[in-house]
Amino acid sequence: MTKLQLNFYNINTCGIYTRKGHIHKMLGPSKLFSELKKWAIDSKKPLIETSTYSANKNFLEAFCLDIAESNGQFLISLWNKLPSSKYGVGVVNGSKNSGAVEVSNRRISQKDIPGYPSYFWVCPKHHVIIALRFDIPTLGISQFTEYMKGFLTHYTPHTVRRTEGKDVIQGLSEFPKPVKGADSRVPNTSLYPRFMISPRHAPTKHEEIIERTDSIRKLVKDVSVYNSLVDDDGSVVEKIRTFFNDLPPSKERTMRVQMPVTINSNEVKGLIRKYEESDFSEAYNVGFVFKGDSNHIVWLDGANKKEDFQYNPLWKVKNQQPDLSHLLKSLQSKIDLDAHIKVDEEKSKSDAKRPA
Repeated sequence: MTKLQLNFYNINTCGIYTRKGHIHKMLGPSKLFSELKKWAIDSKKPLIETSTYSANKNFLEAFCLDIAESNGQFLISLWNKLPSSKYGVGVVNGSKNSGAVEVSNRRISQKDIPGYPSYFWVCPKHHVIIALRFDIPTLGISQFTEYMKGFLTHYTPHTVRRTEGKDVIQGLSEFPKPVKGADSRVPNTSLYPRFMISPRHAPTKHEEIIERTDSIRKLVKDVSVYNSLVDDDGSVVEKIRTFFNDLPPSKERTMRVQMPVTINSNEVKGLIRKYEESDFSEAYNVGFVFKGDSNHIVWLDGANKKEDFQYNPLWKVKNQQPDLSHLLKSLQSKIDLDAHIKVDEEKSKSDAKRPA
């Protein structure tokens, strides 16, 4: 049996909007992902041509491995590039002592793209995207968001880009590119692309943690010899940052530490913001112990809606990767999304009626 984790996200904005009033005009979720499939997969273009953004200081490019569509839903697989050099991919033996580690390089050809896959189940009916986690620690949410922004900006049928003499005409149009003939569309400067998703909250919400700030008595962190909490912008109290960062290495792979604190709501928000900006990395996951409930820890990742499933292989293998068409149909047959969304909506209504 293998564990599959579903991580739920709301689609907050998706498509092309007007700058005035932020009114949605074109390319809702169904249309947008249908156009992405036509552009990246149906066109049979080489994988190297399917990146929609340039590498930046946060992450390298992502490429579209495959897209499946069934019953109005989509399953997308991206290939997230990892750093390499002219010598190939660097490798070290993690069991060796520091100072005695030998660095080796695995050579790759210039056509090879080192990286890892990520998978996203898109459900336009509910405006929900579900990131699938199999055996890879990161979800690739940041790359996925950047990928969709890049596609909206540069590659949809509503994108205008052509040269007239020495001038480059580019922008967005309310009209799609003509199938035949010259493209004489004039960009509409009142239009701009938007794509934003956010974690779909389970019953434990980040807002509730903030509201209970005065009752927080301890912070908890699972510290690994490979991961530590980093606070680059200094938004969290210095003693917390120092406490988590300066712990000595342990022979154990991880260790749980607790720290009594007096903390304010801005500092709690800083912890939450860092966790969200880090692509919900376990390295930034912090637990809270509240007054009168010392045996219970409320973790930041507990506020995000996710479900774990034990399953026999859900897919057929194709090119050493899941066959997305088979996997999507298996997910649809085994997981009742309508029921999941209904439970969330009923919980939200219940929370709204609860006295402050």
